Amino acid sequence: MKEPAKNGSGAPGTPEPKKGEQGLVKHEPKAETLEVKLKENGPLTVEETIKRVNELQDNIHKREVLKDHFHMVSMLKFGEYEEKDQIILVSHTGEKYPIRSSSLCQKCADLIKNEIQSHIEEIEQQIVL
Repeated sequence: MKEPAKNGSGAPGTPEPKKGEQGLVKHEPKAETLEVKLKENGPLTVEETIKRVNELQDNIHKREVLKDHFHMVSMLKFGEYEEKDQIILVSHTGEKYPIRSSSLCQKCADLIKNEIQSHIEEIEQQIVL
């Protein structure tokens, strides 16, 4: 007695292929992705890491100093103490110009606060990056 073939075309239960027909297998091309790592995003060298840490420390120190100045300017009150308010502008040559108007003193303080705040924001952007 002949044993049926277990693999191949003569296996029981498999249909015989028709002559002249071939099955086509369609392969869909898979999209290939190319990962490009820039040196900025990749691991830093020791020198770059040291430089970056030093820059961050400098920026953090600048931010703290600016915040202290901002706090000091914010504490200034004009027009409350018997109108003895005064801001003195001093040039590099030593010339002095006193401002005694409470409203002008307040405007100068507001301008200084706005400038300090913009510098703080710039430094914070550099710290985040």
